[in-house]
Amino acid sequence: MSNPQTRKSCVVPKCMNTTTNAPEKLFFVVPSNAQMRKKWIQVMKRVDPFGAKSCVYCCEDHFDIEKDMENYVKYKLVGGRIKLKKGVPRTY
Repeated sequence: MSNPQTRKSCVVPKCMNTTTNAPEKLFFVVPSNAQMRKKWIQVMKRVDPFGAKSCVYCCEDHFDIEKDMENYVKYKLVGGRIKLKKGVPRTY
């Protein structure tokens, strides 16, 4: 688990969101599983894939948060850990 104080930047090309300029946004860790990571990279249309061990993030702008989070209602009501359903980001 990452340190919540760590500055996070969205790795989607042309997305400039960071935890500094958009502190209200959620940032999701790109999966470390090689197959899932490869799918995310393809969907993002990244030409410069990041390392397999690097911890990189994708911001909420690339998801339908209400549909893509397993615990959206609970998260909105009481907070807690963010949990995405399995799959890839949708909006680029």
